[in-house]
Amino acid sequence: MYSVRGADQQDAGWTTGGRSVWLRYAFAFVLSLAGVLASVAFLWVDDSPFYALLIGCVAVAIWFGGLGPGLFTTASCWTAGYVLFVGEAGALDTGGTREERIRWGTSLLIALGVVWVAALLRAASERATTAAVVAHETIRDVAALQDLAAASSTALTQADVAKALIERIPTLVGARGGAVGLVDMDELVVVDPHTGTGLTHRPGARIPLSARAPIAQAAVTGEAIVVRDRASFEAGYPDGFSCTLDILNKTERLSAAQVIQANLAEIGIAVQINQHDSGTFWVLGSEADGDQWKNVQLIINRFSMQPDPSFATEWFTPEQVGVWNWERFSNEEFGELNRQAMVTTDPAERDRMYQRMQDLMEQSGAYVFLTHEVNGVIFRDSIIPALLPDANVVLPEFRPA
Repeated sequence: MYSVRGADQQDAGWTTGGRSVWLRYAFAFVLSLAGVLASVAFLWVDDSPFYALLIGCVAVAIWFGGLGPGLFTTASCWTAGYVLFVGEAGALDTGGTREERIRWGTSLLIALGVVWVAALLRAASERATTAAVVAHETIRDVAALQDLAAASSTALTQADVAKALIERIPTLVGARGGAVGLVDMDELVVVDPHTGTGLTHRPGARIPLSARAPIAQAAVTGEAIVVRDRASFEAGYPDGFSCTLDILNKTERLSAAQVIQANLAEIGIAVQINQHDSGTFWVLGSEADGDQWKNVQLIINRFSMQPDPSFATEWFTPEQVGVWNWERFSNEEFGELNRQAMVTTDPAERDRMYQRMQDLMEQSGAYVFLTHEVNGVIFRDSIIPALLPDANVVLPEFRPA
């Protein structure tokens, strides 16, 4: 099973709307400056500093940026207030009396009290949100268990029980999918895979028990293996994983696949080769012919082409995804270049476009170009053969020499 538990859990903390640290502290600085200047302006109305305005600035800073900016605003405003209104009779000659110091200190305590209350509210918000998340998960798990119990109670055969488990257990434990497997000698046979993502072993897939992959190790040890995210997978399984390679049932394709299988085995990737006759192979990536395209992982493919380079690119446009674009490579720049190149008459410009399109295919990581084959043709000197530019034979056009 491939676990994604926790992916639907949201941060229980008191958020700040996704605002950056620089924005929150810059806002606190501007707010502090505005508050101090406004307090100074109020001296024209009243000879005593207006500290209530500064306390309001602290509350706004906490609302916008959190506790840190709130403390920053408190420190900035009351430091400036001491310099301007209190210390050494105050830079603005406001008296600097004992009464003024008491007002300054009392207002500072009130501002710190606002920060303290905000901290308490934040902690309460975190606890309430966490409790809500736990309650939601508990209700979901209870409902899933009831569904599992109902499905299991109506199962008549072992196969029905297995199906009920594999269709419901992954969701219950927060996994993406699972599969029923049987150990056959030194291989694990996948019998009934179930997943909502399409990333699964196909029914009947055989995985060597010696493969360095979670599913094989779980079968060998009999212990549950939980992989919660990509980082924990790479840390727990640095030696690789298993995958499938689909090929047409031809000798040269099998030879190439076996070379790939051996090379990848050296870095811990166990490759299962799936051979197909032409009837099943040529619909593997077609969405119109079923769901088998969801199981394609690696594939060896080839085709011959016409002289114009557009014949080599038009199958890999975004519009061809699920038709002949089996790799599901979708690149808007590639599609636009393909459209432009088909109507451009300048050979040099077309050359630049098609080279760029090749680069985009390679950069995507979806393609590894293996060979550019040569077609060999042998004919008697008594005939004039008819050949296409790709060396395909056109028999009706043959003539005597």
